[in-house]
Amino acid sequence: MRLRNLGMSVATLSNWGFNFIVALSFLSIVDTLGASGAFWLYAFFGLFALWFTWKHIPETKGKTLEEIEAHFASGKPASEL
Repeated sequence: MRLRNLGMSVATLSNWGFNFIVALSFLSIVDTLGASGAFWLYAFFGLFALWFTWKHIPETKGKTLEEIEAHFASGKPASEL
């Protein structure tokens, strides 16, 4: 429970940070690749993120935050969650 605030802060910071990067880079990418190329590039990054999440982020559905914290505190790997 003590890490919930830090986790939400990191999630919010990364969300704002990546939105800022997209806003800064979009027009330059459109000038270089064209409008459809820019959207295809962002689509590729989105699909890569989807694949990474599917393969490497453990499913925590149906588990309480306390159960997840106890699992990681015991030193077990995330793949056994």
